[in-house]
Amino acid sequence: MNPTLIFFRIVSFLFFLTNASAQKNELLLQKVQSLNQALLSQDSSTLRSLLHKELSYGHSNGWIENVNELIHKNATGYLKYQKIEADSISVKLINKTAVVRFNATHDIILNGKSISLKLHVCQTWIKDKRKWKLLARQSTKVN
Repeated sequence: MNPTLIFFRIVSFLFFLTNASAQKNELLLQKVQSLNQALLSQDSSTLRSLLHKELSYGHSNGWIENVNELIHKNATGYLKYQKIEADSISVKLINKTAVVRFNATHDIILNGKSISLKLHVCQTWIKDKRKWKLLARQSTKVN
């Protein structure tokens, strides 16, 4: 086989792999944005579609919520998100699992009290029945 043709096929294959990975990263970034928007707008239906049934949602104060607790506290306004500004987002994709990390400013109202938090957030997303679902989230305070 012609060496030029072999080289062209290898480069094309590598480009295909890189492009497919970039598309998956972009889809995950869209999921993170959709999750943040659903929290802000108290959209229980969208939250339910994005969250895995075995969700473990860890807050910087030590709370750990399951999917029903998170949706309930969000829907009732016990924990109301006013602003979520994320930056420095990174995505590590391994098969059907993705780890998303970012820094964010969260302005919230917790049980009637306004709080502003600077957080580092780590999310674990898994592909479940061909859809990305948030399985775990943990945040820590950043000074």
